[in-house]
Amino acid sequence: IAAVFLSSGSAPAQEPGTIRVICSNVIKGAVDKLVPQFERTSGKRVVLKMGASAELKTAIEKGESFDLALLTTTQLVSLSTTSIAALTATQIKGLADTQVAGLTATQLSNFTSTQIAALETTDLQALTTTTIAALSTTQVKGLTATQIGDLTATQVQSLADTQIAVLTNTQIKALEATDLANLTTTQLGGLTGEQIGALSTAQVQAISASGIAQIGDFPAAEPPVFALALSARNRNDEVKLSGALHRIVEEDPS
Repeated sequence: IAAVFLSSGSAPAQEPGTIRVICSNVIKGAVDKLVPQFERTSGKRVVLKMGASAELKTAIEKGESFDLALLTTTQLVSLSTTSIAALTATQIKGLADTQVAGLTATQLSNFTSTQIAALETTDLQALTTTTIAALSTTQVKGLTATQIGDLTATQVQSLADTQIAVLTNTQIKALEATDLANLTTTQLGGLTGEQIGALSTAQVQAISASGIAQIGDFPAAEPPVFALALSARNRNDEVKLSGALHRIVEEDPS
């Protein structure tokens, strides 16, 4: 069943061990089979209210009390932004990626930072570039480093200059080198000095010469506390030394 499970903030007064469920007539056949199985295994009694899609939508938006609501993807998308904003992080995690992808840009723009952080990898990757571009700068800043790293190259390219400008150093470091390589010169030109300083060696090397030119001056290096010149004795030592220096730079760009 393509359904989303919603719980009401104020469950009705009822006898212990009962669960009040509202459900669309569209999935009545499947629910009629599942409810008896659930009652047998859980020991709880289900009080089921069936109704037409429009009727249930109105009931939910008016704040009718229930323990559980079973809605199809179509019904979920038809909910008001107020109802969408009331979803808990647990409920967001319970959405299928197709359901998240079906949300409108307006609905998603009403997600709180907590709701945004609850989106799974497949949920984020299912979003269209239009929806990604519609995220507010606050929502973009609310994405975890893992979520940023999970964005597809196309989604990263769809980020507006203002969205990229608010990425934290941790988020910047989470971007794949290939993502940076595919950014436009305009996007690269919007990077702040602090963001540039957070780029790893691999990320910088992935940016084209024209992209580097748009970034401008990199932060000036601090004067060394200790200076030492090293010279390899032979070609093998030179290769080893080069690799070791690269690792040192990546671990401590300063």
